[in-house]
Order: sequence, then structure tokens, then C-alpha cells
Amino acid sequence: MGLPVELTILIEELRNARQVRRLRRPYHHPLFAIPARHHRSSLVQLELALAGGIRQNGHADPAEPAAMIEVTGIDHLYVAVSDLERSEAFYDRVMLQALGFRKNTFVVGSDPHIQYFNRHFGFVLRPCRTRVAHDPYAPGLHHFCFRVDSIADVRAVAQALRTLGVDASEAEHRPEYAPDYWATFFSDPDGVRLEVTNYRQERRERHDLWTLRHL
Repeated sequence: MGLPVELTILIEELRNARQVRRLRRPYHHPLFAIPARHHRSSLVQLELALAGGIRQNGHADPAEPAAMIEVTGIDHLYVAVSDLERSEAFYDRVMLQALGFRKNTFVVGSDPHIQYFNRHFGFVLRPCRTRVAHDPYAPGLHHFCFRVDSIADVRAVAQALRTLGVDASEAEHRPEYAPDYWATFFSDPDGVRLEVTNYRQERRERHDLWTLRHL
């Protein structure tokens, strides 16, 4: 069964509009109920319906392909450090005081580990076994970027880091990356490059319109 004509028109409107708030009208169809007052939340309903196949009378259309398994996030990241005590002092300021993470500790084998975590992922420090200077242009990690919600949040984090004694840049507008890209840049004691940026429009659209763009 193909998509209803009205749904096909809506999808094209979404692709052309690029932003849900620009929709010219609410969409009404027996398969989907999209109230005019909440276009973005309604788009989520539409995404879920499309991801699960067109449903009619509570049953999925057997002609629709099964959904592919999706990676839903980064679970954890491990960073090996040359001096655990020194790195803990640094990351306590960054993760706990500036970014609002929580912290716990554990042991793997005989190695102490320090985990900073929020609702989304864990950032773990562990002792290194080979002492070499970090080179961001050697194979491996170049930099790690945290994302906050807004440009105002980037400015606030940059100011907090600088107040805490972290050598972070002022919040910078970097239009060469994206028109609304703002960030602050700094490095940890081993030279690992870190960044905090805002949740810019292209990333929001990538998330919200993922299914529609892959039909």
C-alpha cells in the first residue's frame, strides 16, 4: 500500500519548509492526528508512525519493511590519562561544576576509574599504560565536543570554565562551520582537545526530520 496522497503532500511540505514552525497548515487525516498548536510534537507522532509502518485499524501494513536497528546514543567514552589525580582535579571543574555531570568511581582489575555521567552517557578516566604525548593529528581521537542547548548556554559554560581557572576560549561564532555555530575550545592536562557547542538548527532538523528525509 502506498502512502496516502495527503501524507505525501505533507512530507514534501516538510522537506521544503525545513522547519516545522513554517508549516502553513495543520495536517488532518484518519491515520494521523496533528493538532495545529504543537507542530513539533506532532511531527514526532508522524515520525513514529512512519518508522513503524502505516497503521490502519491498529495493524501495521505488511508491505512496509521492518525498521532497521538504530543506535540511540553514545553509552560511554574512556580517556586514558597520564596522571589520574591531576586529571580528576581538571575534570571535576569541567564536568561537575561547569557542565552539571555527576561522578562515581570503580575499579577494573587493579586500575582505578573515575566516571562522570549525565542522563545521556558516561565519560570515564582511567590510568594510561603507555606514556606518550597526545597528538590530535595521530591516529585516534582528534577532539571531543559536548553539546548544550543554546548559544546562551555556550557563553555561560565558557564564562564558568574561565572563572574556574580552565584556559577556555571566549564563546566564539564560527560561521565557517555552520551559520549558527558557536563554541568554546580548551584542552585537558594531557592535551586532549575539548569543545562545547550549541544545538544548532541543522542538527535539530537532522534529528526531527530523520525518517522523512529517508523515505
